[in-house]
Amino acid sequence: MESPLTPRSINAMSPSTNEQGDDNPRPTKRARLGPGSGDALPVHEFESQATTKESAYKPLSPTQLLLSLPSLLSHPPTHKNHMQALHLSRVALKASLANASTNGMDKLTECKAWTELAEVGFRIGLDAEGVEGDVEKGVTRALLIANQHPSLRHTIPSLTILSARLSTHRGSHKIAQSQLKKLITHFLLPTDEPALVYSVWIAYISSLCSSSSSSASSSSTTSQSTMSSARALTTLHDLRSLALSKGHAEIAALALVMEVKECMDQGMWMRVGEVLGEAEKAVGLLFEDSSTLATTTAGSATKPTSTTSGATSTHPPSSSSTRPTTPLSTALQTLLLLYGTLFYTYAGSNGHSQMRMKRLHEMLDAGALDGFGKDGVVSVHVPPSGPAKAEDTTSNTSAPSTQSQRQHTLHLHLPHPRHIYTLSFLVSALSKRDPVGRKPKRRVFAQEGVLSVEREIRKEVEFPQYATERDVREWKRRMDRIRADMLCELVGVAVQRSEFDEAERHLTSLTTHLLSTSLFKLYSARLTLHHAHLAHAMGDTERAGRCYDVAGWLSRGVDVRESERKEREKVKMKKVKAKAKKGGKHAKQADVEERDVDGVAEEKEEREEAEGEDGYPDLWVHTAARAGSLWLRIGLLASALPTHTSSSVAGSSPLSSPSKTSSQNSSNPNRTQELEAYEAYTAQMDILRSESREVIKNCLSLGGTLQSIGEILQACLAKEYLSVKSHLRTALTLSTNALDNHTRALVLSLIAGQYMHTAGDHAGVMLATAEGLGAGLGAGDSKSDVKKAGKDKDKDKDAVGNAHLRLWIGERCLELKRRAGDEDAVVAQIALNEKFEGAVERVLRRGERRKME
Repeated sequence: MESPLTPRSINAMSPSTNEQGDDNPRPTKRARLGPGSGDALPVHEFESQATTKESAYKPLSPTQLLLSLPSLLSHPPTHKNHMQALHLSRVALKASLANASTNGMDKLTECKAWTELAEVGFRIGLDAEGVEGDVEKGVTRALLIANQHPSLRHTIPSLTILSARLSTHRGSHKIAQSQLKKLITHFLLPTDEPALVYSVWIAYISSLCSSSSSSASSSSTTSQSTMSSARALTTLHDLRSLALSKGHAEIAALALVMEVKECMDQGMWMRVGEVLGEAEKAVGLLFEDSSTLATTTAGSATKPTSTTSGATSTHPPSSSSTRPTTPLSTALQTLLLLYGTLFYTYAGSNGHSQMRMKRLHEMLDAGALDGFGKDGVVSVHVPPSGPAKAEDTTSNTSAPSTQSQRQHTLHLHLPHPRHIYTLSFLVSALSKRDPVGRKPKRRVFAQEGVLSVEREIRKEVEFPQYATERDVREWKRRMDRIRADMLCELVGVAVQRSEFDEAERHLTSLTTHLLSTSLFKLYSARLTLHHAHLAHAMGDTERAGRCYDVAGWLSRGVDVRESERKEREKVKMKKVKAKAKKGGKHAKQADVEERDVDGVAEEKEEREEAEGEDGYPDLWVHTAARAGSLWLRIGLLASALPTHTSSSVAGSSPLSSPSKTSSQNSSNPNRTQELEAYEAYTAQMDILRSESREVIKNCLSLGGTLQSIGEILQACLAKEYLSVKSHLRTALTLSTNALDNHTRALVLSLIAGQYMHTAGDHAGVMLATAEGLGAGLGAGDSKSDVKKAGKDKDKDKDAVGNAHLRLWIGERCLELKRRAGDEDAVVAQIALNEKFEGAVERVLRRGERRKME
């Protein structure tokens, strides 16, 4: 191909004479330079071209100018003139549509104007005065015009989606779903554009998922929530089959990812593993032994797996080299790695969780956030048939190809990349369950996550042009919730490591953050639970018990709230019947006054329930609070027994039965008191066993750490030694698989207590392991770090860790060493125990001071 700057063209641009010596100079400006000619256009052609250009820029009519204002005044929602531009656009559209019949506006333009009015109304917000009516009128008129003109058929799906959004805003989820379902079954044709078809399917699925999530907190619509979730999963299967039949593998993978999210949202953990495995294969994520836990459920105990960092090697899929990498595939892989890390952390498989977390960090370091775009909107090219091609959308070789590509593009709204970035810190902190060591990863990730949220909030964030101010507020609210969750992680790890100064400081920061962001009611139950754990760890049993009860009440389920409401209605009906029987001269006036009082009280209760004054349902927090209360009551009950009795697991006392020693009771008063205490203890234990059935059932069904706690509670309440050992072995397996060394130290100590009188060597090994873990819970900074930070940084820190646990272990070790006759070891252990006793006293004194404050 000839270069644009040839010698001929250079000579043509020169103002000098030509090669033939022509005395007439050529014009310095050419209208057009042909590839093979250096001559200018004829004068008459040049004048006709100029006339055509002038006519192309003729002034716009007032109607065209008004209709063009929304696009000319478009601003992102973070712009200071965003709302002014929207209101001006609304006024302009209403002014142009008011005279649509007189100014000769064609039906295509009128339909577009009505649609634009509805979209502008959604961007302003349906809560603004008069906007909802404008949106309804715009959608209705636009649909009426589109149904009358076959050439406007392609606008009906988008208008129906807008109508469904309006119905959802009004609380009519069934009407919205019926409108979208009718589009799928009666309107869409096999010849329609795939992008148009998929947009309707995804809108219908999103409506079903949002309906199931919003109605899950309302007891009156629990069955409706279950039905909506089931229909959403069925529709996702149908969407996947449709995408596979058309050869659109990315859309099929998207359907699988949406199914994984819906199963996790609805708590269908028995199904998550299988769907997650299919989704990982669909997007090209394969791991070593990824199929071994595909059917892992919360109620099944898995065998111990390798928990070292060397078990995190991965194998890429065999087809990864030939599969093109698109933004959507990268985004889906990132989302699945987040879901997979959470699921396997829940299932208690540390090895599989760390595999996915390592791959997630590698992808984020390699720029995986670019797959989400700058504002969370990803464009997918879906041709009419065949697999999606990875084309360069920036090339513009011809106008027809660009127009075709625009018709075949599906725009997906994914999570914002800034949310994904900060969520990666939170998920990493959640997956690191081990609090042992100088710098536990759980604390490191949570601290960095809090700082990252603070940095991201100060930055300027990009949003799509169609985003609203409500979307900006929702983005900020999610960032606030992520920061609150990471502060909760910091509180939890500080309590586990007995770092009470840090725990109180983080609790203060968490409370301040929740109050300043209007999240206090949402997190009130979890915040109270953290206070209960802190009080429990400091020996303030009275405050801990109250906090456990309050946390359980604030997080009670919808069924309990519904029963409370029905009970209030029964009491109200009894009052009405009692007043009807009284009658009398002043009965009517008293009835009116009492009805007013009851109405005010009922209105106040409904308002408090709607505003979350009495908390929000949370099964996890509720179960943890009830389990903590049960554990506290077991400990208080066991502490009332004699020292040699309480050394064993509660419920497995070595005392003999009173019936076998009745002849000795009268001659031994101390023995009589012990037997009476034992009888009172067994009676209280029977009460606890009856009250703990539901708590233990919930713990076992929620998996992870709570499943281990459920097994420990069962062991503490069991009546037989074999049952106690069986439950403790299961708890040890679960805590080992999850690398939860905080729970593992407790389980090892309880198991060692079972072997104190039967296998002393085995008990000694377990006590030594538990002692090492307990010491790691208080490991401070290294000497080099202390020198860098200063001498006075942690001068009040004793680095004992869990003082109560280490004192209990020290007493058992002292007993074993005395049996072995090792005097030097006995002396050393006594010195250690004195140190632990001093640490326990300091903790108790701190709890007393906190109680008096």
